[in-house]
Amino acid sequence: DDSKSVSIDMKKAVFGAKFIAEGLTEGVLTVKMHRTRDILITHPEASYENIFTFDKLSSTDNYSEKINTVISWTKADGVVVPLGTHNITFKRNVLTTVTIKVADVTTENGIGFELETTQMGAENITIENGEIVNTNATPETGQ
Repeated sequence: DDSKSVSIDMKKAVFGAKFIAEGLTEGVLTVKMHRTRDILITHPEASYENIFTFDKLSSTDNYSEKINTVISWTKADGVVVPLGTHNITFKRNVLTTVTIKVADVTTENGIGFELETTQMGAENITIENGEIVNTNATPETGQ
């Protein structure tokens, strides 16, 4: 084509995950997700956030995937408290916040999970003739 211009529509193949350790007063909270390095939240830190890629992304806008997530708490004295294995659904281009409530009581009633999903935003940058001419941040719409 004589126009010498090509336009390719591409979709992000990522999801955001934020883990909040609520009530962590000692030790390390470990989160293991399929195909990632162990996520460690060491007291006094209280959270970890990152962007991850999907393993099998289809072309749909509302793509989601259940990812096996294993959570444990290692106390300062070395005792490991398993907090369960959970299949958490992560959505394409969405930041999912997982709050892990840790209490220094028996494991039968001391741990709770609270899932919150917050839509990821988008930032649009326009480069024209080698210069940035526009940097408007706009929220992403849809689920």
